[in-house]
Amino acid sequence: MAVLSDPKREKFAQLCARGIATVESYVRAGYKRNTGNAVTMRKRPDVTNRIAEIQEQLRRSSMQEMDDYCNDMGLNETYIIKQMLDTALAAKESGQFNVAITGLKDVGRELFGMFNEKKITVEQNVTHHNNNPTLAIQDFSGAFQRLADTLGGVEIEGEAKRLDEVGALVPAKSD
Repeated sequence: MAVLSDPKREKFAQLCARGIATVESYVRAGYKRNTGNAVTMRKRPDVTNRIAEIQEQLRRSSMQEMDDYCNDMGLNETYIIKQMLDTALAAKESGQFNVAITGLKDVGRELFGMFNEKKITVEQNVTHHNNNPTLAIQDFSGAFQRLADTLGGVEIEGEAKRLDEVGALVPAKSD
């Protein structure tokens, strides 16, 4: 949609799109204060469509500004994740284990899709009247391996561990 042909309506739409109240936008656009007329103007399809168009342009412009700023500052996904890992490891070294675990969970969730609620499913075998649910664990070994590779290995109770082919933790090989 193009700019509205009536300059007052266009100004009204511009102001509404920027979050100015309807009646205030109406007055600032050059109309005499009248709540009913302001509300009626706001409901006009051409004005409503123009407001939506302007808001979309503002959203795109804002996103582009943010992208430009992040690029100028060197901020990207890799930088943020590296900072999260560094912070989690620093928290671990200072004994703040809950903070460290939370940070590592956030990184695991972001990088590997770990710790999502649907990783473990429970299925019941109704045909055999078996009331014991079975757990189907999917894709844990691959996720653990990627996390271990990212962190350069895992240390449990002072002993270096690695994941074997089936995803079990075993003592790390000494080179």
